[in-house]
Amino acid sequence: MNISNCEGFQLMGAFIDAMKNFRSFSGGATYIIASSCSIPRLEGRSDILYIGQTETLGGENGRLWNYSYAQNGTNDWRIKQYSQEMCKRGSSVFLYICTTPPGGKTVKEYESFLLEQYREEHWELPPWNSQA
Repeated sequence: MNISNCEGFQLMGAFIDAMKNFRSFSGGATYIIASSCSIPRLEGRSDILYIGQTETLGGENGRLWNYSYAQNGTNDWRIKQYSQEMCKRGSSVFLYICTTPPGGKTVKEYESFLLEQYREEHWELPPWNSQA
């Protein structure tokens, strides 16, 4: 499963830039953080690093703000650090959003659907998602 297989997503640009420009976003979305290259998974390869959802993507205390101002030791901080490190090493990390999920799903239902599909195809969740 790659971002190109996911219905309804728009490329919003570099994830690090999106964090800095959190005020430019509004509303809820299912979102995917993806790499410019695919990486090996337990089964196959994928460019998807994280699948998430939020009712508040931008603005003060929105999801992108949380990443931008994440505290050391949190999952949001880890995702921010990994993104920065990947960029330093020559990869690009992108943000894709879907504000109107297909089939009348909510953003939360669409996230669950995509995570289930990813797990079925790769035998694990995306690397930056919690593996619980």
